[in-house]
Amino acid sequence: MRIVVHIGELALHGFAAGERHAIGDAVQRSLAKLLRATPSARLAGLRAADALAAPDARRHAHADGTGQAIAAAVHGALTQSGR
Repeated sequence: MRIVVHIGELALHGFAAGERHAIGDAVQRSLAKLLRATPSARLAGLRAADALAAPDARRHAHADGTGQAIAAAVHGALTQSGR
């Protein structure tokens, strides 16, 4: 099964401009890992999310932690696991 996730814009308010690529890369890695770990039956029911307000991710000291928090929010919205 192949899944393509397109994030049109990732707005990172309160972060230094130099952090954007590291955070974006961390989101990509973390979301791929979460989707690989999701049972295929659940993936069949993925839904589109037009917009998503992620939790305040500034509490993470590193780009990886911020990316993981954002990826978890996106994964939850796509799979409705957070509801």
